[in-house]
Amino acid sequence: MNRDPYAPIAELYDFEHEGFQEDIPFYQALARRTGGVVLEVGCGSGRITTALGRAGLTVIGVDPSPVLLERARQRSAGLATVRYLAGEATALPLDEPIGLAIFALDTFAHLLEGAAQLRALAEVRRLLTRRGRLVIDLSLPDPATWRQEEGLLVHAWTRRAGTATVQKCYARHLDELAQQQEIFLCYDRWPEGEAVHRVSTQLRLRFFYPPELTLLLRLSRFEPEGWYGDYDLTPLEEASARLIVIARPVGRAPRGGGDVR
Repeated sequence: MNRDPYAPIAELYDFEHEGFQEDIPFYQALARRTGGVVLEVGCGSGRITTALGRAGLTVIGVDPSPVLLERARQRSAGLATVRYLAGEATALPLDEPIGLAIFALDTFAHLLEGAAQLRALAEVRRLLTRRGRLVIDLSLPDPATWRQEEGLLVHAWTRRAGTATVQKCYARHLDELAQQQEIFLCYDRWPEGEAVHRVSTQLRLRFFYPPELTLLLRLSRFEPEGWYGDYDLTPLEEASARLIVIARPVGRAPRGGGDVR
């Protein structure tokens, strides 16, 4: 995709996620256990990379979005242990040992086809040390709820931002056969006494179930080590909101990804 879907909403995306800190202690603890450099693939505007850098960890963030990378660099200004690189998950622009690789908050879902998923996993496997770990954090699919929302503009939240009001809405189109969802996001913002200003974008995301993710990992020389439904390491259940897997590298790293669709 040539268009940067996050460019129109970068400021309000940051506003929405700025207060989300639930995953930070999870990544900090895992990074200290594995040791070495932390790599966040699809680091966005640097929420996680900056938090880990402030905790004294060495972190590399990779993202294809120039707009989000600029915001990340501003957020991490003054942190000598944090650096950012422009690049895709399927062709990581680095060649150094990594102790922990992170695909946070549905980042892996941007990889729509099996070939891209395997290439991305092969790239991470190429960099991970023997004691390194990979974490993939995804939304657990909820097709029943998603079908009920089909064709509707759903109100997600309304919040105050200083003297302004911000409202987020979304509409979803579900393609169950392809295991993909197309999401239209819009943010309305209006300072008191002024007109409403709307920014919007569209995202297409893949959704995964554990058996498929297990197959992808094993084809890429990873072995799932634990499946969790939350950042406190609660076991994965049908009612879980998150699908979090920690995987360890096994065998020799593959030279390139295969083609599974």
